[in-house]
Amino acid sequence: MSIELVVIGLGNHTKSKIIPALQSLSIPIRAIISEIDLTRYEDIEVFNSISSIRDSDTITHFIISTTPSKQIKYIKAALLMNIKAFVEKPAFTSEEDLLSVHSFLKDRLFLTEGMMYRFCESYKYFYANFSKIKDSNYELSINFILPNKSNIINDTFRSKVDIKNSIVYDIGPYVFDLMWALQILNFQIYIIKIEKFTNNIFKRLRFLLVSDENSSININVNIGYDNCYKNEINLVSNNHNLTLYPFFWGRSGEINVRETRGRNIISKKIETKNALVEILLGWLNNSKDKNYLDLQNLKRYKFVTYQLVNLEREINKNVK
Repeated sequence: MSIELVVIGLGNHTKSKIIPALQSLSIPIRAIISEIDLTRYEDIEVFNSISSIRDSDTITHFIISTTPSKQIKYIKAALLMNIKAFVEKPAFTSEEDLLSVHSFLKDRLFLTEGMMYRFCESYKYFYANFSKIKDSNYELSINFILPNKSNIINDTFRSKVDIKNSIVYDIGPYVFDLMWALQILNFQIYIIKIEKFTNNIFKRLRFLLVSDENSSININVNIGYDNCYKNEINLVSNNHNLTLYPFFWGRSGEINVRETRGRNIISKKIETKNALVEILLGWLNNSKDKNYLDLQNLKRYKFVTYQLVNLEREINKNVK
């Protein structure tokens, strides 16, 4: 089957990551849908709606990369047109959006969420070692901090006042998808700290996930902006300590691994490929790898969406 692929959205992520990834795979882009007033981007035709594309009934694939709250519109369009869709996370920003397409997702594997970190060697290493290291009591720390010394946020998909288009809904899906993958499913969310910039954009969010089954299992999450970049995961259990960085990662390069077992310290680097290229390649080729199938799983969509909405609810309780 020939691929007739359309990219929806022309933000920084599309320009710097999606288009280069498709070019590296020699996948032609039929068109781009964007609200920007352009007729071409590089050598690709740009339209302001799907209906504006000539012979739109021949489109086979969508890549949806808009701000999160706008994506449901295009997910529904893909369903109605019977088009296979790859959507940037989060696929859904409300339970209502998910319920509106629930019946379609129940019977068809047409929608894949772009959790590209799952195809990075840091995730693979952590996932393979998690069950070996943890015992009944452990602590997990997740840090995703973007550098910002100026206290000025440029206009990006992470810089909206609306919480559904903020860094909370950008990194939150990674956190809850990881909980799903590790089968840490029953927990309470406790907000530790909320900081905002003067223009009301989220600056820092710290929250704690406490297991309903064992209060000695804690997951500490810290996301936002600060002076230095930090993107790491740390697992502590008994005398074993495992840290990987960067963790939520999509580029090719080196991953740092540091393990402490009693008095023994092991430090090493592992090479990882471009995870976006890997996930798109599998998506285009209908891979049956368990990670691809899981990213199409309705139960996972329900879990991640519910936890995102629950996190938003807890934040609103704590914002004065």
